[in-house]
Amino acid sequence: MRKILTALTIITLCLAGGAAWAAAPGGNTVTINGVFAGHAYGNSTNGGVTANADPWDNTLNIESGADIPDSAFGAQYNGAVEVKNNTANMNGGKVGVGIFGGRNDSSGGAKNNTATISGGTAGYADGGYSEFGDANDNKVTISGGTVTGNVTGGDGGGDGNNNTVTISGGTVKGDVIGGYGENGDANDNTVTISGSPTFGANTILYGGAIGSGTGNVTGNKLELKTAVSVKGVRTFEFIDFHLPADIAAGGNMLTVTDAASLGNVKVDLKFAGATPNLSKSDVITLIDKVTGTFTIKAVTISDYRFVLSVNEGKLIAIVTAAPGGGGGGCNAGLGFALLALAIPFVLKRRG
Repeated sequence: MRKILTALTIITLCLAGGAAWAAAPGGNTVTINGVFAGHAYGNSTNGGVTANADPWDNTLNIESGADIPDSAFGAQYNGAVEVKNNTANMNGGKVGVGIFGGRNDSSGGAKNNTATISGGTAGYADGGYSEFGDANDNKVTISGGTVTGNVTGGDGGGDGNNNTVTISGGTVKGDVIGGYGENGDANDNTVTISGSPTFGANTILYGGAIGSGTGNVTGNKLELKTAVSVKGVRTFEFIDFHLPADIAAGGNMLTVTDAASLGNVKVDLKFAGATPNLSKSDVITLIDKVTGTFTIKAVTISDYRFVLSVNEGKLIAIVTAAPGGGGGGCNAGLGFALLALAIPFVLKRRG
């Protein structure tokens, strides 16, 4: 919610640089729609030029025609104060470097910040970033536009926990990382993919990643609601495949260049919305390249029953019972299968 002090009158000005500002400490709204010099800040009282206001409850809007050569921040701060509840919305234009919901370049954390991209082009996107503190509960939402580098829900110098990345459209050419902890944990982050986004040939989906190699990477989840093709998937403890209504026999949900290693990840099978039209003995490929051992498990969804197994190096779902199609012989009480992609993975931080 925007924080507006009733003692002040909000005045909107159109600046030569294409910026507009609302003058209230914490709770500012800055809109950029033209050529801009340097960084752009939502927590600004001078048209986004400097971050001179409180780093909470601010909004930066980047519109068509905006040209920001450096980075754009819903709010940016350098200190022990937590940067929180800020939003950067990109509806068009260009950000030459990165877009951040909120960023702290010191020991303060970054919490509940959001970067939303529906159009335009940005170098990379972070929901929340803290150089030395925690980055927890941040979000990146992409429905359009292009991100040429990585997308990270929360990037912390300490922990990177409980962050979310939701992608339903647009193009991401770099990696997708739910949460990153440089010197801490990367736990309980969620990556959700639906709609019709496209990814780069080298894109890897990470639930969480750590920099030191000593933190925990647990509880991270991939929610896959559409068919995608990426280089690989790593560090997810849970993978939920939501079969779309138009999935057909022979369909493929996740195409990977690097085979996914099997082990301790819990895989669930669901319907994304309307029930698909499947018949007994139909086969859906969930991951087209896997390695390692796998224990056959059964899943029941509504009137359908599936068996998940590995066949010829693929993780597949076989329809063993369908409405009006008979079937049986599987244990409907088991609603998950096990797959292992949850080994902690160490990345070098972008900074």
